[in-house]
Parts: sequence; structure tokens; C-alpha cells
Amino acid sequence: MATITFFAPAERQWTSRQRNLLNALCRTLGNESYFGWCDVMMSSAGDGPRAEFCDHFGCVVRLTRSSRRYEITCMRTDVCSRTTKLERALELVRGRWNLRAHTDPDRPLHRYAG
Repeated sequence: MATITFFAPAERQWTSRQRNLLNALCRTLGNESYFGWCDVMMSSAGDGPRAEFCDHFGCVVRLTRSSRRYEITCMRTDVCSRTTKLERALELVRGRWNLRAHTDPDRPLHRYAG
């Protein structure tokens, strides 16, 4: 038996399935946010589409697709991860989003987390 790997599509825009998943994730992140909302900005860059998940203070997590791979970057800690699976990429975005409030000492809300 061979293992088959499905790479991300090479299109320059998000597909409708991907947009639906990103919007669902945005609603989930908004429910988990201290402020009760999350904004997602989707755009197309030269190397592929990009989605930025923002809170009241600005961009928290950036998801880009380039070279058939998803790259997740936490804007607060500069931690970067790569994967070929969209579902795994969304899990990483959610993990970075939830991590930000507990690890950022510049935010006064981190003292009240939990």
C-alpha cells in the first residue's frame, strides 16, 4: 500500500470550500476571544492567498498558501509552522490564537485568563 498525500491547490485565490472553513474558524475564534469577536481579512498576494485573523489590537495569526503548502505565522511570537493539510493548518491557527492571550505580557488581560 502506498501513502497518498494531497497537496494544497496551486490557485491564486481561496476556493469556496476553503473560504467556508476560514469563515467558520473565524466565528469559533470570536467565541473564544475575550472581546467576543475575530475579524478575518482575506487577500491574494503574488505567491498565493493570505488570511489574517485579527483581534482588537491587530493581526494575531497569518495563514498563507504558497508552493502547495499552508504556512501559519503567529504575529506576536514569530513562530512559523508549515503543513500540506488545511484541517491541520486550521488547528494550528486556533492553537496560536488561544496561546496569544496567555503568553503576551504586554496585554493586561493575560492576568485574568483561565
